[in-house]
Amino acid sequence: MKKFFAIASLALAAVSCLDTNTFYYNQNVHVAFDELLYDVNGKCVFESDDQEYLASSFYDGGLNFYCRLDKDKNYLGGFSIARLCDTTIFTHPASEAFPHCVAYGLPVSKDTLYRANVYAVYRDEADTSKMPKVSTFFAFADAGTLAPVSVKVNNTLEMVASSYGAAGSEPFVKGDWVKVRFTGYKEGAVTGTVDCSLFDWTDADKREVLKEWKTVELKELGLIDRMDVNVVSNRSGFPCFVCLDDLWMTLTLGSKEDSK
Repeated sequence: MKKFFAIASLALAAVSCLDTNTFYYNQNVHVAFDELLYDVNGKCVFESDDQEYLASSFYDGGLNFYCRLDKDKNYLGGFSIARLCDTTIFTHPASEAFPHCVAYGLPVSKDTLYRANVYAVYRDEADTSKMPKVSTFFAFADAGTLAPVSVKVNNTLEMVASSYGAAGSEPFVKGDWVKVRFTGYKEGAVTGTVDCSLFDWTDADKREVLKEWKTVELKELGLIDRMDVNVVSNRSGFPCFVCLDDLWMTLTLGSKEDSK
């Protein structure tokens, strides 16, 4: 993945220098988030947009994924990485006390470094001062197109527990529902929306809670330069987290006609 984008960057640079669209690339891109944790020095990939560390991002698959941190680098909202491993090594600002996917359970012993189960977690806060301005943005928007294909979705343990009234939360009641919503944008205009249910008790006789990874089709979003993630519900007072993994997209750079 990293090798591809290094090549793509060089190609785009060459196109810019030549002032002609002779480069064309079309590829299905897989974002598994597990390549984002470490750089060549063994440190977490973490980029700050300003000196106060109020906004940050990580990059993969042509997308910048954004989150919001306070001045002490405490995680407030947006994207971050969760992993089941020793949090004293290669620490991400949000990894020491972070929601864990219901499919994976609690972290392994701190005596063990375990890098396999890595995924993204998105935290959606009603207080916009705790959120990045956008969830994601296509890094090559001026040179190509990006079309989301699918993503895997799951709940956090905290979300499931709170639905039963854990940790001081009001338990969910009949009629309650929670969804994660993906919204595509192109030059500021909405291209489409896709919802996935996280909790649903709208049917009085059926209480449904997502407890395993579910593949959500995103093709209805079309061509985007930005994709926002939101946790929406008929109620409040619960942890608005959602786990995401295995994001697939189709990336096109350059023009096929001009490359002939």
